[in-house]
Amino acid sequence: MGLSALLFLLVCVACSEDTASLSPDLNRSGIKVRTVSFGAQGTTTELPAEKKIAHLAAYLFSGNALVRSFPDLVIGSDSICRIDAEDETGKLYFLANTTSDVREQIYEQMPEEEFLRLTIQNQATGNAPQIMSGTMDLAPSAMGTTVHLQRGIARIDLEVASKSVAVNEVTIAHVYQAGYLLPQDDIQAVPDAQQESLVRTFDAAQTSNVPGLFYLYEQQNSQLAVKAKVTINGVTQILQTSLPQRIVRNFVYTLRIKGTGAKLEAEILTNQWEAGDQEEGAVNDRVSVDLQSLPANVTCEGNRIYISHVGNNFSFRLHKQEAVNVQISSSDSHFQVTPMADPASFQVVAHHLSPGVSEKWVHLDVYPVNEPDVRIGRISLIQQANPTELTGALTFDENWRCDFDRYIDGELGVFRPQSGKEIRVETDDMPWLKVYPEEGNRYRVVAGWKPNDPDADGRTQEGKIIICNTDGSEPEEFFVTRQYWGLPVVNVNGIWWCKYNLRGNVKRFEDQILVANDPAAGRDLGEYLTNCTDDEFLHILGDQYQGGNPDGLPLRHDGSSFYYEGMKASAGNFGTIDPTVMAPDGFEIPDYDDYRFFTANNNFNLGYGSNAFNNNLGQRLTFDIVERDATFLGASYGPVNFYDFNYNDTHFVLCGLGHQYSVDIGNIAKMFIIFGTYGNSGSTWLIEGSARATGTGNWYKFAGQNSTKTRTLRCVKTPVEYIIE
Repeated sequence: MGLSALLFLLVCVACSEDTASLSPDLNRSGIKVRTVSFGAQGTTTELPAEKKIAHLAAYLFSGNALVRSFPDLVIGSDSICRIDAEDETGKLYFLANTTSDVREQIYEQMPEEEFLRLTIQNQATGNAPQIMSGTMDLAPSAMGTTVHLQRGIARIDLEVASKSVAVNEVTIAHVYQAGYLLPQDDIQAVPDAQQESLVRTFDAAQTSNVPGLFYLYEQQNSQLAVKAKVTINGVTQILQTSLPQRIVRNFVYTLRIKGTGAKLEAEILTNQWEAGDQEEGAVNDRVSVDLQSLPANVTCEGNRIYISHVGNNFSFRLHKQEAVNVQISSSDSHFQVTPMADPASFQVVAHHLSPGVSEKWVHLDVYPVNEPDVRIGRISLIQQANPTELTGALTFDENWRCDFDRYIDGELGVFRPQSGKEIRVETDDMPWLKVYPEEGNRYRVVAGWKPNDPDADGRTQEGKIIICNTDGSEPEEFFVTRQYWGLPVVNVNGIWWCKYNLRGNVKRFEDQILVANDPAAGRDLGEYLTNCTDDEFLHILGDQYQGGNPDGLPLRHDGSSFYYEGMKASAGNFGTIDPTVMAPDGFEIPDYDDYRFFTANNNFNLGYGSNAFNNNLGQRLTFDIVERDATFLGASYGPVNFYDFNYNDTHFVLCGLGHQYSVDIGNIAKMFIIFGTYGNSGSTWLIEGSARATGTGNWYKFAGQNSTKTRTLRCVKTPVEYIIE
């Protein structure tokens, strides 16, 4: 849906300076005169007509009365203005580009207070003239100093910000046609000044920017309605908004028109103002917020009502001076504004916002009863964003929930709440969430892991994260859930090894041997493997894998030969693939150091039977090699070994089916186990086994193997900070 917008940007003037020049160089000392230029966003945008000084006069006041006038000053090309006022002191006022009517109002001994209240009035409807004023304290030492002339008017620029928009006409209604020559203590309109409409019609539709579209006297005016007749993609529309109530001298106001599509004015305005662009002040003096109706913890600035991120439930009223219609923009179920029985009253219900969620806006658009297509203003209700900073994996939806829908542990997120706030957690059963406070009011929320928990069967765990005051008051509650899975593990020298090889899809815990269905639970695994059936043995040995393919390659027999179903001619490299990719969540593929614990060196003959050795770290291990003659899938597979290592009375068994080295059926090295190993693209750990009858031994090696050959996958637990007791 195409949207367009018309809005005002209030831009402070840059105090860049240009020298006023009227006459040839007079080559004499005096006062230097400079004009303070209009500027927009720090860039001088003075137009040629704004540089001209048609008339310059100065007026010296002493003792609060006019003592001398300098009616027709001349400025040389060097910007020097000669004033013959030797030994005179007082306050010297400069006025530029005034009319003769104004100058005729000034008389000898005129009180300074009356002079400061001088006004200028347009003789006909139109732009304000380029009046300027400045002041300085006159003393003998003042000669050679500079006086800065400030413009007594504001400038309105037109910016056409979209290629699809062409502007035909712009009107500003209710513009005061008189203004004060000099700045007043408070910005105000001249009493009884006439109000007229300024109209700028373009002979050809304007598609580029127009600086100096209008010039207005400084004024306080809540009726400055702006209407633009524009063509958007060939469709003519009327856009309407309001200028700020305070029009300040020497300021530039930019009327920016943007748009795509061809929509009614109300729709055009809605999208652009959604972001809270720089429309300031009340909608107009006909519709405003009844401040007395707002609760103490809700603030109002102009046409914007601000609600805290913690939410609120309140009602408020509008002051309506005439018959208007108020339309409420769409809102979600957690931030709603609804009309009440009293047509001027509205009910607001706002729930708390999660960290990381942008502020929310609901708009009350105001239309004259007889002009339903012309919006005259907007009141915006803004629920401010949650000030708590949050980084990490945690993101909350509109219902304040974060459902990971998988197993996850480790650091979930880092919170940095406001001073005086803290983070707490609650859980539904075991304490699987934990908070670690740190310096700088940072709180790390960490999910824990519990080894060998039979309840880790995929059930959902829920926890609550609470942002609250240090005394627990004003809680903001957020909910986090995960699937709770676990695999049987063995802790060998501080590394948590999975007890069994992977099978099925590496990411599906459901495909693996879980703690709850561990066939050797409470028993010595080596003893179980020695005595179990061949079918049970095959189940323990697991599937084969190729890098990048998460699905296991099960052993098959075609009536004459064994093969692994699904093997491809090429595969990814386990040595370079992220070690967590080919493992269940929370686990990873072991690296060189993990496997080297179980060998004396990178090419070590374990021999047969039972023996002992010192590994590279000097640790003493014993082991038993058990050979079984297996029948799998109704066919004789031949001898299969498993390797039962013992370190400090902790047993850990390595086993596996032999790898397949090409896609041809039957090309399986039945006793040659290649383990998936991370960290080296060319070499991997393996056990080159053989039957005792051959006498060649069982070689535990780190050696080169191509990536096509299938691998046995045994995982280790990814290091975790919080282990649940």
